[in-house]
Amino acid sequence: EAAGREGEKGTPALMGQSGEIGVRRAYGVGSKQEGRDETKYVVELGERGVGLAERDYYLKPNDAKLVAARAKYKEFVQTLLTMSGDKAAATSARDMLTLETALAKIQWTKVENRDPIKTYNKLDFAGLNALAPKYDWKSYLAAAGIEGKVDYVIVSQPSYLKGFNTVYQKTTLPVWKKYFETQLISHYAGMLSKPYVDTNFAYKGTALRGIPENEPRWKRGVMQVEASLGEAVGKVYVAEHFPPERKVRMEKLVQNLLAAYRQSIETIDWMSPETKKEAQIKLDKFTPKIGYPNKWKDYSGLQISKDDLVGNVMRASTFANQVE
Repeated sequence: EAAGREGEKGTPALMGQSGEIGVRRAYGVGSKQEGRDETKYVVELGERGVGLAERDYYLKPNDAKLVAARAKYKEFVQTLLTMSGDKAAATSARDMLTLETALAKIQWTKVENRDPIKTYNKLDFAGLNALAPKYDWKSYLAAAGIEGKVDYVIVSQPSYLKGFNTVYQKTTLPVWKKYFETQLISHYAGMLSKPYVDTNFAYKGTALRGIPENEPRWKRGVMQVEASLGEAVGKVYVAEHFPPERKVRMEKLVQNLLAAYRQSIETIDWMSPETKKEAQIKLDKFTPKIGYPNKWKDYSGLQISKDDLVGNVMRASTFANQVE
């Protein structure tokens, strides 16, 4: 009944779908600037999957502070599952913590993650299959909307994906199902009914960050609109407070600064001709961004419904995560 057998295609596909709607899954996927070619953006795969801040929270049994944090996290998970009708919530929360501990054990340390050379591993999909051969990457890539759109990915922690391959196989499908259920409820708890909102804030706001009181509902609503429809909100603000002539004025000022830099570079005695050439090339690549984008994001493909908050946020997240 391990995930690699019974859930051979379903689990990887669910990983992809979860990522599209912003929900935590066992590894992280994002878009970033290519570390060795700044003109490109690439898809990066890295470690993720745990609910606590970092791996040490799971791996230091003798640290009283971290032990207490694990206990609070387990209690939070158990409470959410109980509220959602899980009659074996205590067992489910324990299994969740066991799975996340297994994932934490194969994560890299902070020092390793700061190494730009060690974390740059360019792999095609055959390379992904070699790292995790028991995992259906094709199903994942299709569900995540990546299939056919990129030729390679940057894997920041190859040994994590290799270790994940083992954890994935050893973890039973019911545990994976409960993992996804918990991550989904936890991510959207702040947008559900008041008991979920209060439980979510008591843990994420008060227990984790020491914030005694939640923001008023109207303010949380404004923040959510800004997070989901940032440029649409910005466009309204710009129309009222930032006339086009101000943007033109600032762009002209920046162009004058760049022209002054070009002139000054040619008069610097300590620069070699080759270095001056490189400096001029960098100036040529400089793209000023003043006030607002030259081309606003088109939200016409995003469906918004006045009576479907969670659905709106899910669709907005999927819209934002689309790979062009």
